Amino acid sequence: MFLFKRGKYFQLEYFDENLGKIRRISTGKITRAEATKFVSEFKEKVKSSKIVVKISLLDFKKEYLQFSEQTFSKKYVKSIDLSFRMFEEYVDNPVISDIDNRQAEKFLLFIHRRAKYAAELYYRTLKASFNKAIQWGYLEVNPFNKIKLPKSVTRNPIYIDDDELNLILDSTDNQMMKDIFTTAFYTGLRLSELINLKWGSVDFKNNFILVKNTDEFITKNKKERIIPMHQIIIEIMNRLKLESKSKYIFTNKNHYKYNDDYISKKFKSSVRNSGLSEAIHFHSLRHSFASNLVRKGVSLYVVKEILGHEDISTTQIYAHLDNSALIDAVKLL
Repeated sequence: MFLFKRGKYFQLEYFDENLGKIRRISTGKITRAEATKFVSEFKEKVKSSKIVVKISLLDFKKEYLQFSEQTFSKKYVKSIDLSFRMFEEYVDNPVISDIDNRQAEKFLLFIHRRAKYAAELYYRTLKASFNKAIQWGYLEVNPFNKIKLPKSVTRNPIYIDDDELNLILDSTDNQMMKDIFTTAFYTGLRLSELINLKWGSVDFKNNFILVKNTDEFITKNKKERIIPMHQIIIEIMNRLKLESKSKYIFTNKNHYKYNDDYISKKFKSSVRNSGLSEAIHFHSLRHSFASNLVRKGVSLYVVKEILGHEDISTTQIYAHLDNSALIDAVKLL
């Protein structure tokens, strides 16, 4: 919107979103101060008369999932679908513009009482989806805004050391599983990155792995990164390369890549057989990689780049492991 004077009166030019075109009207005011006041009142009128397209929760879910499949990872799309299904069970299928902040908050608190981490997931995904609904003209206000869930207890990441890894490996019969577990421990690769890793991503000359985006796989933050290979990983890669009959590095006996759920269950079974804590899961191998780096004095910013974190705040969960700085600080007293 902007004002300009034509003849005696100030004119207002603005874009009419309902008609989809630029319009000009006379303010009927002679002075700029009066015309400015007119514009302020006019904005309120436009805001109150804005057309909102009515769409049901189920129809919006379908549209948003179609958009998400082209934009986000398969894993994140699954979490979006789950979040919507749980919300549907609670509110049925209303027009989304009829959903208010109170309903959204009651739903999240209901879930939080049963599963606090699930509530946090639903909150993040639904809030993001309803922000998109505003962009698409289905909403004026996001009902998930300004909701504060009860604070969850912050837990330190669970990690294992070399001896515990060896216990798990000794409890594993399948050699390929041993190689996968070891590679995760010494590279910090996510499970999805491991099962989609191809030979074209391994640079044997310079001894590094390039985690990259392909037509079949997109990294979590859509960014590529380089991971230097530990000597143990170099030996594994050289051995597997001689035996491989697939473009994928980690494959079953029929040369097909593994399903992530299969590997997770195999790892959990090995952990149980080793007698270690039930709290250890496959992602603990990634935590272990990061924790070992930090405890050996590697900068958090370097760890961030190797892990492929979008934000340093994510990497800072490992900061507590570098106890030497705390010890040195107390020694100054």
